[in-house]
Amino acid sequence: MAKTKYGKYIIKDYLTDAEKTARGRTVDQRKPGVPFPRGLLWLDEKIVKDSFYMEVVFMEPGSTSTGVWVKPHTHETDEIIGFVGTDVRNPRSLNSEVELWLGDEKQVITESCLVFVPKGLQHGPLTFVKVGTPIVHFSVLTGGQYLWTSK
Repeated sequence: MAKTKYGKYIIKDYLTDAEKTARGRTVDQRKPGVPFPRGLLWLDEKIVKDSFYMEVVFMEPGSTSTGVWVKPHTHETDEIIGFVGTDVRNPRSLNSEVELWLGDEKQVITESCLVFVPKGLQHGPLTFVKVGTPIVHFSVLTGGQYLWTSK
């Protein structure tokens, strides 16, 4: 794509391993039999000045025991977490099971949804219990970067 006045606002890439490390994130490592998040898109204020953070990953099908993917934490800004099924005949179904803790409540997610997480609310762990068909998963923070406090 040629450089244009507004071309910088069209995001097509995910972070390289070096960029992830520079932001304090761990580099994804594939483990046999475990669904793997394939990074698709990443936006933050380091990519587009004054933007908010958003990340989109594609969760591949795999075994039924994935372990904890995200540990409990909080943010100083609101967050929206999304899970979208990819079966075009039944897009509301994830054909999967995801566990997400909000505060002290375990939520079992089996349908496409958005989850609003108010700032300061502890959330996690996030566990992909079963991934039957691919899931598009995303996270949006109203702040410019993915900053968290572990619990």
